[in-house]
Amino acid sequence: MAKAGIGRVIAAVAASLLLIILISCHAEVPTPQQPTDIKIGCVLSMTGPLSTMSIMTLNAARLAIDQINTAGGVKEKRVTLLVQDYAGDPAASLSAVKKLVQLNGVKTIIGVIEDAAVAASRDYVSRQHAVLVLTSARLPQSGEQARTRWVLCTCPSDALEGKVLADMALEKGFTKIAILFVNNAYGAAVQMASVRTLEGKAKVVSVGYDPVLPQEYYDQLSHIKNEGPECVLHIGFSAINSIPIYIQALKMGLHTVQWFATSRAFSHEMLTDPKAAEFISQALIGIWLDAPEEDPVWIQFCDSYRRVFNTEPNVYSAFAYDAMKLLASAIAEAGTYDGTMVRDALLEVGEDYPGASGHIAFNDNGDRVTGRFAVLKVERDENTYTIRQVGRRNGRCWPHCED
Repeated sequence: MAKAGIGRVIAAVAASLLLIILISCHAEVPTPQQPTDIKIGCVLSMTGPLSTMSIMTLNAARLAIDQINTAGGVKEKRVTLLVQDYAGDPAASLSAVKKLVQLNGVKTIIGVIEDAAVAASRDYVSRQHAVLVLTSARLPQSGEQARTRWVLCTCPSDALEGKVLADMALEKGFTKIAILFVNNAYGAAVQMASVRTLEGKAKVVSVGYDPVLPQEYYDQLSHIKNEGPECVLHIGFSAINSIPIYIQALKMGLHTVQWFATSRAFSHEMLTDPKAAEFISQALIGIWLDAPEEDPVWIQFCDSYRRVFNTEPNVYSAFAYDAMKLLASAIAEAGTYDGTMVRDALLEVGEDYPGASGHIAFNDNGDRVTGRFAVLKVERDENTYTIRQVGRRNGRCWPHCED
């Protein structure tokens, strides 16, 4: 009897468990709760050499987000900006990106990151399937790094400057051209773009110099002088190198040759040395990235920026503003906040986008292949030197700037 009783108890318990399982199987499974907002990250350096650009980037990003949210958000969800400051330490920029992705669940990031730190961040976001949109100048991507397409840039590739300088030299009728370039990744990429543009159209001699030792450049300048070029394309990296180059070129009589310089080799800082300023005023034409001042999108952006921040924006502000607006459009186009789908939508939206910084066109690698440049000269009035804009030009790179 005891055994029979125990058996009945076991059977009853088993039946109850079976009933619970059956009820559970037919119960409605709750769907995961969807996020109530869309988080977009922003990586900046609020101190150090990129601080001014970072402040203007942050202002422009916040302006764009306010406009997006006022218009109803993205798919009726508010956009939230999460900011990480790497405080002038390029190595810390990767930690900032990781924090946004791992701790905050961010799938899209805009940022101002130095060239030296981009590679590590690119490799990380590629593994995490997160999109990084840079708003500052950057080398073109190539090879395996380009095929992942997780890093895009609303600022034109540095290589575009090399093409623009070469085009300017050809338009002047020069057929014997020297290229003086800083021997680092930046200089090599821009020099290669110039050489490609000049191929079959001019005789070219290229001379590199060390960016670390800004002392004597007479050997490089003598080499150029002996070649007897009609003009020199100077692909410089900073005022530290460029000022002594211009002083020594003046001493060697190279101010009688037309020079063209990239934006990093042409700045107000170089006018602080009288000899360098004298050379620049006599020999040099420079270019800077420029804004499309007659474009209605630029005009509207500037009006909004002034009203909110009581200061003037520049073209780098527009790069950040465009990055945020592009991301919002891509997220809406993707229909979900998924990194892969947003990346694919961003490349599609960015094929032909009317931005505040002008017409934007990405190539398949995510490099912007369009840009607008101011053409500049230095004028002398007694002992005062002033940079004057003497023209504008639009630039467009090949489908792949690194080709």
